[in-house]
Amino acid sequence: MKFVRNAGALLISTRLRQLSALFWEDRAKLYKEQGVLFKPNWGVVVMLIKQQPGCTINDIAKELGFAHTSVLKIVKDMQAEKYLLIKKDKNDARRKLIFLTKKGIKEHQRYDEMKSWIESINKDILQDTGLMEAMEKVEAKFEEASYYKRLNHKALGIEIVPYKKSHASAFKSLNKEWIEKYFKMEDKDQEVLTRPDHYIIKKGGAILMAKSKKEIIGTVALMPLRPKEIELTKMAVDPSFRGLGIGDLLLRKAIVKARELNYKNLVLYSSVQLKPALSLYEKHGFVEVPLEKTSGYSRASIKMSMVL
Repeated sequence: MKFVRNAGALLISTRLRQLSALFWEDRAKLYKEQGVLFKPNWGVVVMLIKQQPGCTINDIAKELGFAHTSVLKIVKDMQAEKYLLIKKDKNDARRKLIFLTKKGIKEHQRYDEMKSWIESINKDILQDTGLMEAMEKVEAKFEEASYYKRLNHKALGIEIVPYKKSHASAFKSLNKEWIEKYFKMEDKDQEVLTRPDHYIIKKGGAILMAKSKKEIIGTVALMPLRPKEIELTKMAVDPSFRGLGIGDLLLRKAIVKARELNYKNLVLYSSVQLKPALSLYEKHGFVEVPLEKTSGYSRASIKMSMVL
């Protein structure tokens, strides 16, 4: 274990597996000694089924964050031991509802007696370590972007950089591509994309550019509207780089930048036609608000806002 510890952050996943094994292996030993027939990884599944009788494999996987295949194996193994009963949903035969059998309930009662011991020991081990708080922070990082996306961004050399005058052509072409694909360029588009320094930078806003090594592949702008309110606008990603989380990364960085600029409200104008974009905005906390008649864009059919 010394080698793994000395490797630091590089082998953090290996160290976490080792730490997890310290909990699981001894728990399995204790189960056997106490005559508990459940396997350690069955416990949390049984707890959920007891709380939500009639749940499905998909429900369990979603609630616990387990892979569907892992839940399926646990359920099949427990069914083979006659701890679980599976029934077809009367309203939808495709849905398989899961219940504890009498044998399962009886065995759960034996497991239940040990839960307080397990919780007490875990609290004792975790006391003053800050581990639970740190885990929540790490989990939040994974909600922002998966490990795969982060690795992919490193492989592609992706970074977000401040706008420079040399980016003017890319800022315009990236936005022109998506606007002309779904709508048409309007006067306001032409003005802002042709003179971004005048309409955005000099008015106290900001433009961020996404780079892949030396290539500009995306952009987003923050354009001041009124005191304490700024507009998220002109967000675009090169078609060949879509699906890699670049838009998500740009949006997160833009929100941080808007806060750094001391704005209190961030708004955007979009179209109900752009469903993936709307889902992304909602994911980051934007909510729909009334759309005024003078938004400046004929394509705008929805306005969203978030408090910074």
